[in-house]
Amino acid sequence: MKALLLKMAMVAAALALGGCASYTYNGVEYNSRNDLMQAVETAHGKSLAQVVPLQRALSAKKLIVAIPSADTSYREKTRTFNLQFGNDPSFISDAEFATQALASHRENKGLADALAKKNIFSSVQLLDRQSRAGTIVPADDADTLYLIYTGADVSRWYYDSQRSGRQELSYDQTSLTTEGRMQAFIDAVLAQVIRQ
Repeated sequence: MKALLLKMAMVAAALALGGCASYTYNGVEYNSRNDLMQAVETAHGKSLAQVVPLQRALSAKKLIVAIPSADTSYREKTRTFNLQFGNDPSFISDAEFATQALASHRENKGLADALAKKNIFSSVQLLDRQSRAGTIVPADDADTLYLIYTGADVSRWYYDSQRSGRQELSYDQTSLTTEGRMQAFIDAVLAQVIRQ
């Protein structure tokens, strides 16, 4: 699994140069938070439009997808950065951390939206968590998929079911397109369901 910093570079890497922030998403640089977030929303809308639903769900179960909220990601990213580099505002501003967290949250929410549209499960429920750690316990009628941070800069997705237990969900995150990352994520979840 890639380090969180690598993922953030793909999602919304923020650079502070001479007090002027720029953001990179899908290999394109944006000079404002609004331009970045508009690009993120547009990319997700186009990518979601490309998802072709299955004619019928593969699983009668519900899927609960749990991701850290944007506020939680912001707090933890800021805390981690300050532990590593001290509270030096010349590196990156609070606004840039907030933008990274918001873009990352939107990217993760988009993955849940894609699973819902793909129709793999009877339904998909998204939970915004106030923590970046801990498991979400599956039930008889629900499998869980959750993103946790196992270290300062390392995030991992886990798929958990009563039948197979907790398993790391690995997928190709290196695509510079939202559609590529979304499709790789769908394929990884499909593989888990088929193995069930």
